[in-house]
Amino acid sequence: MPGHTCFGGQDPHASTTATSSQWSTLTVTVAAALQAQNGNQAARRVPEVSAAPLHVKTPGRLTMATLEAEARELVDEHGVALLAVDGIQDIRPAKRSDLREREVGDVVRDLKTLARELNIPVVATSHLNRNPEQRYNRLPMLDDLRESGAITFAADTILLLHREDAYEKDTPRAGEADFYVAKHRQGPTCVITTAFQGHYGRFVDMMQT
Repeated sequence: MPGHTCFGGQDPHASTTATSSQWSTLTVTVAAALQAQNGNQAARRVPEVSAAPLHVKTPGRLTMATLEAEARELVDEHGVALLAVDGIQDIRPAKRSDLREREVGDVVRDLKTLARELNIPVVATSHLNRNPEQRYNRLPMLDDLRESGAITFAADTILLLHREDAYEKDTPRAGEADFYVAKHRQGPTCVITTAFQGHYGRFVDMMQT
């Protein structure tokens, strides 16, 4: 069964859920945490979760060379069908440069090359600058991507996430999230509204009425 691979960067939340430097299934860590919280109910879910085709790694420092080598190995040995990278700016490029934008550009181009060579989609997150904080509606834009030049050029699709209740607790749109498809090389741009379930850390389709 095809699997999915996630590389975590310097996210402190990620480091609390998967601290091992070796490849493992996310499910082992999640199941252990759930069992501690919910006892027997979570324990019954352990086999199902442990069988999920998901591999996670959260190294303290991630280089592009390491990512490429281990991604190739997982595709060859486990049939991984999607690669997710948390934090483009946290990856160290193969060649260091005095210009930060050049380093990020090298990483972005290497990720796109890796996607083509392995024939799998690569999904990567990017940091934003603080420009949205200065706008009255705080909506993100393409130019808000930190070191955005290479990212906006190389990416096939760019999604920008916005939640009104992250800034206004009493908004009538509490619990909703907008995904702005700011770039779509194979189709139109649009806004997709979803429901944000923060207690599960997930987004789901809105109920149709």
